[in-house]
Amino acid sequence: MKFKTNVPNEQERNEFYPITLYCENCEKDDTAITHYNEKSKMIHYGCNCGFTNHVFVEDASNIKLNWKIDWAMRWMKEEVVFEPGGRDHSSETGSYNVSKEIARNIFNYEAPCYTPYEFIGIKGQNQKMSSSTGNLITPAELLKIYLPEVVLFMFAKYKPTAAFNIGLDEDVVKNYSEFERYKSNYISHSLHDLDIRDSIQFAHTEEIDTKFPKFNHVASILPLINYNIDLLQDVIKNNGETYSTEHIENISLKAEYWIKKYYPQKNIHVNQEQAIDFYLNLTEQKKTG
Repeated sequence: MKFKTNVPNEQERNEFYPITLYCENCEKDDTAITHYNEKSKMIHYGCNCGFTNHVFVEDASNIKLNWKIDWAMRWMKEEVVFEPGGRDHSSETGSYNVSKEIARNIFNYEAPCYTPYEFIGIKGQNQKMSSSTGNLITPAELLKIYLPEVVLFMFAKYKPTAAFNIGLDEDVVKNYSEFERYKSNYISHSLHDLDIRDSIQFAHTEEIDTKFPKFNHVASILPLINYNIDLLQDVIKNNGETYSTEHIENISLKAEYWIKKYYPQKNIHVNQEQAIDFYLNLTEQKKTG
């Protein structure tokens, strides 16, 4: 009650229940608790649909704790010792401070160590990523475009208190190029930024010196050869570069998916046959120019 922004009163306190109860008839939470028997632990309720009933707290499957009480309960139940939370939970009257009091005074459990973090957004949208609103990019979608190491590096290089946006436009090339540059400097022992060094180490699920063809190079060539990976391998080999077939295919599939779904302006189509009719209709100056 002490965290409420308006002045609490005794009636509000007496009518407060720390639960959401779903109607057994319409399965909605348009319910009001009319009576609670503390001895028998029976709740009587009515719903806006007209249905009334009673349930026993310990047996009911249509009750859930409200968020701030639920959070405190889970800390105790799951023995949580560290909990990160978004900026919206981290204010003086936010969820963490309220749940911390509930954990201590109701569940006799000290709240875990807490680290607030900033929001992650999608480039071009003035809102945070949120599963509740459907405004999000899933890890599965990111991994169709990025190597796991690049995704991990993008997150690891930012401090928790720094907000950042994920872009799926030309930022993909920028993110790959940055990662490739830092990784190369790390391998050559010329990377002196300790935070970036730690981020590179954290990001790798394989050996750090695993070699992949440069994403921008692959993305520039693929459309010109109609996404033929065998031709791509020949081009890379002729440039004096050596990569495993598996790694070339891996980067090629990600570049193709990105171009076709998110950056079609890079999808340059090369005619497979000579455009004779077009050539014949050109002026002599253009033919010879």
